[in-house]
Amino acid sequence: MAQLPYPQELGYLIVGQRIDPDDWSLQDGKPIPAKEIVDRVLRQANKGNIILLHDGGGDRSQTLAALPQIIDALREKGYQFVSASDLIGKTRAQVMLLYPPKNSFEARADGFIFGIFQYFPFSSLASSSSSYLFGKWTHFGDRRCWR
Repeated sequence: MAQLPYPQELGYLIVGQRIDPDDWSLQDGKPIPAKEIVDRVLRQANKGNIILLHDGGGDRSQTLAALPQIIDALREKGYQFVSASDLIGKTRAQVMLLYPPKNSFEARADGFIFGIFQYFPFSSLASSSSSYLFGKWTHFGDRRCWR
């Protein structure tokens, strides 16, 4: 959180993930088996926080197979699942503001531009820091957002 003091000064609450089973990675050229994804999550569960799972970018069948197993195993250990909005005591509408129609062209252009990055050798840099490379402050309702 020390890396994002400016958004915090503006009143934003930073929510991140700490449990990462690397479900996107490959073993011997194949997706990691569901059992391994489950085991990785359970080994990290004592860290608490949010579990990062991926739903795109390749074959996610093992992630999908692992998800109900993860939920069942963590519930058996007494963990509860809540949305980020519940976690901070806000409604979904308060945290998921509608994107203004006047900005829809910018959103489509961003998607197109960042879609192209996958074909260039610097794509990992661009995707990990895209908001720093191409972002700007925008107002959504009464909130100021970096996009």
